[in-house]
Amino acid sequence: MVVNELGELLKVYVTPGNVDDRQPVPHLLSSLWGKVFADRGYISQLLTEQLRQEKGPIVLCQTSKEYEKSINATS
Repeated sequence: MVVNELGELLKVYVTPGNVDDRQPVPHLLSSLWGKVFADRGYISQLLTEQLRQEKGPIVLCQTSKEYEKSINATS
């Protein structure tokens, strides 16, 4: 599910329970641009790099201290 800053639904994609939550992310973001804020289930280094290559400024992030530390360590 993708919502905008107002909480309005932009896209939704339903998968079976045995599908990795990160799998539909590229499809969900295919026609969107801007910053992406996602929970831990959507964060992976591979997905982040894939989206950066395909979308440019799109960034996956979360607000946990562990993620902030990992981003600061790689920048």
